[in-house]
Amino acid sequence: MRNSDKILLGAALLSTVACQPATLGAPADKIPSTAIDEAFGDAGVRRVAHSFYNGFDQPVRAVIRDQESWQAAWTTLYIGMMPAPPAPPAVDFSRSTVILVALGARPSGGYDITVSRVARDAGVLYVEVTSTSPGERCITTAAITKPVDIVVVPHTVDEAVFVEWKTVHQC
Repeated sequence: MRNSDKILLGAALLSTVACQPATLGAPADKIPSTAIDEAFGDAGVRRVAHSFYNGFDQPVRAVIRDQESWQAAWTTLYIGMMPAPPAPPAVDFSRSTVILVALGARPSGGYDITVSRVARDAGVLYVEVTSTSPGERCITTAAITKPVDIVVVPHTVDEAVFVEWKTVHQC
């Protein structure tokens, strides 16, 4: 695959994933106290990928509910990697939904993003996202990084609200 094809594929993914119903930002200050947490583990939320070098140049908050979008996301995760990417982890979309969060390109190491909590309340799936940046005195790699976290959650047709938390790691 030529680099120009990879760029077009990445742009197509972002437009495909961006069309998935989700709310960017934090319309609610926090997750309501009445929300029920989804536990991390085999029966609940499971992390399937965490990467710092991939094709997600721009920030993304995505709810992936079908195989085609999942394949496109997985392909973008591995753009430019050699050898060819492994097949994406199997997801039964009748029972599961994929949540993908990407920080976008950053000028150095020391940045990260994680899905730190998933909870449900009144027809809303709350996804807590923690973005970390390096403090002023941190020594980091000069490499451009693109942090991404991908988790699988029990199937949902609920509206997704991403609740954003930002932290600075003080070295």
